Amino acid sequence: MPELELKLPDHVSQQQLEVLKNKYKRIEIVNVEDETGLYAVIFKRPDKDIMSATLKKEKQDEIAAAEFLYRNCMLEEDEIFKTDDLMKINAAGRLGELFRLSKGKRQSY
Repeated sequence: MPELELKLPDHVSQQQLEVLKNKYKRIEIVNVEDETGLYAVIFKRPDKDIMSATLKKEKQDEIAAAEFLYRNCMLEEDEIFKTDDLMKINAAGRLGELFRLSKGKRQSY
């Protein structure tokens, strides 16, 4: 089991992380930082259908596409993501890097 370099959502234990990993096989931990701190989201990896729908939506509305990706892949999140749309969109952007070539910080577990 690799050692985590990224923060987990505050309410998620290492044991809960293992349960998610066993259930979904591949999960992504994304950290987003703003002036108030460092926050985390755990996503399941998007499947082909989610990626296809996201890319179609992205052609018309990038924000709607990011929200769709977030909503369909998010498993656990810090509280800030429930009320801060910018943080949510930034987290979805990091997840979207799985099917794009760009730089960012993400850790597969």
